[in-house]
Amino acid sequence: ARSRYKIYYIDEVHMLTKEAFNALLKTLEEPPAHVKFIFATTETEKVPATILSRCQRFDFRNIPTRQIAGHLQAICRSEDVPADEDALFRVARSAAGSMRDGLSLLDQLLASGVKVTDEEVRRILGTPSEERTLTIARAIAANDAAGALNEFNAVLESGVGLQTVVTAVGDAFRYMMLIKTCGPDSDLVELPEAQRQAVCELADGFSVPALVHGIGVLAKAAYNAKGSSVGRALAEAAIVRLAAADQFVDPASLIERLEASGGGGAAAAPRPSAGAGGGYQPPAPRAAMNRSPSPPPRSSGGYSPPAAGAAPASPANPSPQGGGSAPRAADERSPRATDASPPSRPQASEGAANRSAPAPAAAEQGAAAKAGVRERSLSTAEKEQIRRDPGVQQALSLFGGEVVDMRRTEAPLTPEGGLVAEQDGEMDEQ
Repeated sequence: ARSRYKIYYIDEVHMLTKEAFNALLKTLEEPPAHVKFIFATTETEKVPATILSRCQRFDFRNIPTRQIAGHLQAICRSEDVPADEDALFRVARSAAGSMRDGLSLLDQLLASGVKVTDEEVRRILGTPSEERTLTIARAIAANDAAGALNEFNAVLESGVGLQTVVTAVGDAFRYMMLIKTCGPDSDLVELPEAQRQAVCELADGFSVPALVHGIGVLAKAAYNAKGSSVGRALAEAAIVRLAAADQFVDPASLIERLEASGGGGAAAAPRPSAGAGGGYQPPAPRAAMNRSPSPPPRSSGGYSPPAAGAAPASPANPSPQGGGSAPRAADERSPRATDASPPSRPQASEGAANRSAPAPAAAEQGAAAKAGVRERSLSTAEKEQIRRDPGVQQALSLFGGEVVDMRRTEAPLTPEGGLVAEQDGEMDEQ
């Protein structure tokens, strides 16, 4: 009532509705001379542009820990209050960039005693000492799971909360990661000089991947332990996992195994034993497997199956029976007469000559041409769909093969449903 200005402070202004902003907009466009508005928000992007354009914007950022600690120390000197440097640094670090939170904690310390000590700060904050935290980290570095668990239990018995202990150990791993990555003199390492030296010595026992992995494990353990009935078991399991890391599969070795299995695992897969037809034969190309298994065209003399025990005709020189194509042994994987695909291309891997499918015989090519079978190139989407087919993946993994080419055969149909083949400029119905 006695001031020249009336100040209206609206906290979390982004939570106002659209209608409320519209009602406030008229006042902001023509504000009274004696009125000042202050809007505070943590989500500026949710404030309408019409409001932002009529305001002066000030972005508040976190204050560095060392600057907060220096300001707290200046206050203690002006009030003639003795304070330990480590204690003020711990207060500044717990403020997490907020000067207001740091001053509030300092008020509590000044009200409880005549001197600000590190022990009193740890009692009020409920945090473990850096010495005990680093002792757990040293046991982890030495692969001493029992020692790490015993020290972890001692910290819990001193009255420190479970999540607080796990978070403190995670902070120690973070500082070691920063020291290994950015150097011991980095401003990111917000520790007093004595603690910084101790963390630098401990960081030599870890590698950067191990520290990153440890931070992730401890963060997950702290999150899962919150509100869980077995929170302590989860935290202890995380500590044992870090201390016995050599007994678990690390990400680097897992990647090496995957690369090894992808490059040579398929070739090392067991192959089927030799059948009665005489030895192992590779399967037909996938393109031939997708074609309809129509029987070979019959010649004028008809098809006669071979006698029992008769030797199969050679794929390169078929022996025609009655003018037709020669039958093949059951274990051969050569394309049928309807497959007018070109001979299989040689494989790029070792032993390609032994795994390539035999070329179709001349008689079969002529029969395919007579039947009017035509080839159609597949689109990229169709080829990709065939490559992802589970049957294709299983066959490639089992036999160590690779997809060289894909083609699809087509044959036009007559209105009566018969195949139409074009040869020598004439159309024949079959």
